[in-house]
Amino acid sequence: MILNNKNNLLLCLCLTFMTAFNSIAQNHEQNAKEYFNQYLNNKDQFRLIARSLPTLEQCKTVFKDEYASIYFNFVSKIHEQINAEIEKIDYEEHVDCTIDLINTNDLKPGNNSYTGGMDEYMHVFNPNVIFYRLTYLFEDNSQSHDSIYKYFVNIDGDWLFFANPGIVFRK
Repeated sequence: MILNNKNNLLLCLCLTFMTAFNSIAQNHEQNAKEYFNQYLNNKDQFRLIARSLPTLEQCKTVFKDEYASIYFNFVSKIHEQINAEIEKIDYEEHVDCTIDLINTNDLKPGNNSYTGGMDEYMHVFNPNVIFYRLTYLFEDNSQSHDSIYKYFVNIDGDWLFFANPGIVFRK
């Protein structure tokens, strides 16, 4: 009888923790959606990206070892180009965004559909990094093709832009 009560207690604790973790994840997703819905046109999105590029130290939070430096060198080049590109793009107005969370702990070889191909180069990531993949939507609910690769990571309360790491690390 005591063993049964311990099992029931353990089951109740597990269910409580799972519910709490699920609630926290939904809260993070909702907070992200509220933040990114402030940028509902592509020019504002580019300006956000320009001021949200990570430092080398922030890249080390996301990427392992030498991969952080490799990615940071790539990001440094983006910074030089992005301000010139803002004025050249055709204006798009969006009405909403969707957010998909990708945790590096969930990456598995051959699971490319959910992760945008990140499984292919999962060896470059630190554990437990959550990427927020944004897709902006038009009024007819179709997706903006220019927003498919908008990945952000929240590091110490700052939203930082990480262009699709596959651009750098895909074989």
